[in-house]
Amino acid sequence: MVARRRAPDYAAAGILVMLAVVIVWESTRWPAAAAFAGNPTLVPHSLAVLMVVTAIAIAWFAGAGMPAERGHAGGALLAIGATAALAALLPVLGVIGAGIPYLFALQRACGAPGRVSAISAFVAPIALYAVFAKGLNVPLPIGSLWPLLVN
Repeated sequence: MVARRRAPDYAAAGILVMLAVVIVWESTRWPAAAAFAGNPTLVPHSLAVLMVVTAIAIAWFAGAGMPAERGHAGGALLAIGATAALAALLPVLGVIGAGIPYLFALQRACGAPGRVSAISAFVAPIALYAVFAKGLNVPLPIGSLWPLLVN
């Protein structure tokens, strides 16, 4: 019975390693960067290393006999539905409008208390937008509805 519980962990670790290999393989085929741009493969290679480290940790904890957590299908379905809703609502509501219900649903799916979920789900997208769009001048989607409300 223990081997069956651990099989998904080993499968997830294997998938992470395969994705890391694909990322490194694909990024090495990119054209050389301009002299001022730096190394464009730095981020994908760093991501690949993090994925392999995560895969090793998953496999190690699975093999170390750590107790398996029992998941709840309702929480997983809520997270999948929330992600699908985020993809659908992002072009219309933007990062803030779509991010608030998304983060709230994910936190509730993970078992966070309602008040904590509501506060952090409200604060995090606004802070994200403030840091990226205003502080770093990185444009984030504002949605097609927001200009209609402002004008």
